[in-house]
Amino acid sequence: MIPIAVWTSIAVSLTVGLLLYGQKTTLYDLAYRIGGRTPPRVRQNYSEAIDLLGLSETKPEINPEYLTGLKYGLTLLFGGAALIAFITKAAFVGVIFIALALAAWTYPDRWLQNLEKKRREDIAREFPIMVTLVKVYAHASDLYQALDIVRGNIDGELKRQLTILRSEMAVYPLKEVMERFAYRCKNPLISNFVSVVLFGMQTGSNVDDILDTFAKRSYEIRVNDIKRKIKAQPIIMSVLPAIMMFSLILLFVFPMYADILDKLSSF
Repeated sequence: MIPIAVWTSIAVSLTVGLLLYGQKTTLYDLAYRIGGRTPPRVRQNYSEAIDLLGLSETKPEINPEYLTGLKYGLTLLFGGAALIAFITKAAFVGVIFIALALAAWTYPDRWLQNLEKKRREDIAREFPIMVTLVKVYAHASDLYQALDIVRGNIDGELKRQLTILRSEMAVYPLKEVMERFAYRCKNPLISNFVSVVLFGMQTGSNVDDILDTFAKRSYEIRVNDIKRKIKAQPIIMSVLPAIMMFSLILLFVFPMYADILDKLSSF
């Protein structure tokens, strides 16, 4: 027998769907409207993350209002369904809706965090190449021209950041431009690299030895990261069967246990 909480959730979903269809409103518009009523601080945090990732350029439909609308709207929807489930004594269905509410609350943040992690990994992967090329091209020209030439010889996120740096040089002072570049990259080595580049540009000093040290250090960090991931694979494979067994227990045993509790509570 299907619990009344499930029928209630289906009825609420159908009602919302009919209202949206009658008003010619899409789910995107609904999420955007809900997001516009969320705390400004949350939207500001999402806005900064979206700008760093460049989503406003590649995916303009992803905006702070949409993400916060999904987060708050789905959390309230699943949370309300969980409340109905517990009121109607459908504990197992209520637990499922609570899990969905928690997933809806955390998913936008985890999604952005995963994208940011990949972005930083991409920058760290290209940074040793960038430093090496800057050192080579700086012999034939100044550091400013070397950075501009390097931009056309690397790929990924670091190239996008160098493109932004090049455009900002026409607007902001050099020191501010380089500091903004380091802030966007979120990489300690790049912050140190910026300090060296500024020192070389402002004093005209020879920074080849320092750049060479940066390149070697960056390659060492990259190699160590690869070695650490290789060593972690056997550990993950040994833990995976236990995780799968625990998941099967939750999938088959827990529903039976919850059903028994529901039947006992009905007496």
